[in-house]
Amino acid sequence: MMQKGIKPSAYRLMRSGIGLSAAKTYLDGRAKSIKLEDIEKLCLFFRCTPRELMCIEDTDSTLPEGHPLEKWKNESIPFPIQELHSLYPDELAEAQEALQEIINRRKKKI
Repeated sequence: MMQKGIKPSAYRLMRSGIGLSAAKTYLDGRAKSIKLEDIEKLCLFFRCTPRELMCIEDTDSTLPEGHPLEKWKNESIPFPIQELHSLYPDELAEAQEALQEIINRRKKKI
């Protein structure tokens, strides 16, 4: 949700068709699994793919070199959300323009 600029909220997830109990479980990290139908609802609601919703935690398990799941590993590349709050208005406008360019390039690829 934060990647889409949306404040995480169970009620927002409910707007996608997910029940309140499941939404709260997903948001607080207690979920042990997720229904395929919920993945579809989230993808439709957020206009994304399952890849954007999930990652593989970096565990001791080793994937064979070149395995497609390598792309799904959590790379822990933090987005500097906190730093955005400290930018001056002109710097924030510049950051917004740069992000919009990236978004526009991505839309052209799709």
